[in-house]
Order: sequence, then C-alpha cells, then structure tokens
Amino acid sequence: MRFTKKKFVFLFYTAILIVSLNAESLKICTFNVERFGKTKIIDRPHILDVITDIIIGFDIICIQEFRSKDPSVMEALNEAVQAKEPDFELIYGERSGTSSQKEQNLIFFNTALVKADQAQAYTYSDINEQSDPWFAYDPFIATFTEIETGEMFNVVTIHTRPSRATEEIEGLKKIIPEIVDRTGDDDIIFLGDFNADGSYYDEETLDDLFPPDGFKIIVENDNDSTVSDYLFAYDRIITTNPFCGYYSGDYQTLVFSEEFDLATLGIEEDEISDHYPVWAEFTF
Repeated sequence: MRFTKKKFVFLFYTAILIVSLNAESLKICTFNVERFGKTKIIDRPHILDVITDIIIGFDIICIQEFRSKDPSVMEALNEAVQAKEPDFELIYGERSGTSSQKEQNLIFFNTALVKADQAQAYTYSDINEQSDPWFAYDPFIATFTEIETGEMFNVVTIHTRPSRATEEIEGLKKIIPEIVDRTGDDDIIFLGDFNADGSYYDEETLDDLFPPDGFKIIVENDNDSTVSDYLFAYDRIITTNPFCGYYSGDYQTLVFSEEFDLATLGIEEDEISDHYPVWAEFTF
C-alpha cells in the first residue's frame, strides 16, 4: 500500500490520539486536616461527609495531622470512606512526634487503579538511628504500582513543624538515597504540609534546594492553600525528575466553598480544616 504524506500525517495523529485516550490518569492529592480525630469523624457527621467526599474524589490522597490515639476512630473513618467507595483502601504510618503531640500520616487509594502494600510501607524513623532527628513528625513512605502499566513510584508525605520547616524540607532531600536503596525506584513524589511559606520558610530558596535538573516543583510559590485571608503556599507537591515525566501539567487547589454547599450543611470552611487540599494529575 502506498502512503501519501496526508495519509501518513492522519495516521500519525490518530495513533497519538489513541494512546492519549488509553493513557491512565491519576489524581494525587495532599490534605492537611487540622487536628483530625474524633470530633470531625465521630461527633460532626456533616464534616465527615465532606471529608469523605474529598477523599474519594482522588486516586491517591495523603492526609496529615491525624491525631486520635483510639484505633476505633481511624476504623470509623475507613468504614465511612468504603461505604461510599468500596474500592478504596487505607495505609498509614506510625504515630510520631518529638513532643507530647503525636500525629499519623494516612494514605487512601483507589485499588481499581493502583496497588500498595501496608507491610512494605514505612515511617522513616523505623530505620533512622540519628540521635538528633531531622523530622518532628516522621515522613511516611509507600510504594505504589499503577495497575494498567505496572509503573512503580514512591509517595512520601510529611507534615513539617513550622519552627523547623527549613531543616525538615532539607531533610526530605537527604533521605532520597535511602528511599532509592530500599525500594529500588527513583520515581518519587513528595507531598504534604511543608509549611513552605510565610514566616516559617523562605520560599525563594526552594528552587535552589530542588533545582530543575533533578526535580519538578509542581505547586508553586504563588499558590494559596490556606483557608485564611492570607496567601500562603504551605502545601507542596515536588517530584524527582524521573517521575515528573508523568505530570500532566495540571495542578489545582480544592476550595471547600466552591465544591460544597456549606451553608446548607451548616459548616464554615475553617471547621473542615485550615488548609485546602492540593492535587496534581499524572498520566501513565
């Protein structure tokens, strides 16, 4: 069969369209739920309803600042999520904190699209023997596999202590060799409440710490992830260069009042959290 130039161009772009339509897309989110525990999960069902709707709206969502010591509270949260979307599972890190205040990192994920193993996930302090730890609340690290393509990647989520934000953000970069050595994969996405703005952190130094030849800073300095009237880009998503190739170019902040009829529910935005969820899309 003889191909004309027009036929070749048509077939070429048709092939691109088919690949694009078949590509799997993941929305990966970070959400600091302020003082997350019994009050918002057990005592305030309308707030729980909003939070669970947010959770099932993403394919992977990392939640910081879970504080309850009572296992039944986490179980109630998981049951509420699975009642709405049975395909979702929960993995979680160890309780940690260098003061009397302890927290856990949670990750919910859609098992129809990705898989992860709680037994393989770990909290960084499990293997860190430093007497002077880098982190007030230890990062939680989980390896995911995108089911359709088999691509593997590491998710690292953290809530930095505001007074230590500079040291802890630098600490994230320092643990990369250990993550790669342990998992065998340098596809890494860091996300969480970095407190990377305002009086806590000089945001102009972020580009120097995570330069473009090795990293992609997805959530930029002009983003606002706080419910307050002030503009702060506390919550960040950063990838290593191997993983940034999957980034679709789309990241957004989910503003509660734009997504939910809070007046009907009788809820103010800051009753849900003082942070908005921030998410990015990745195509495999």
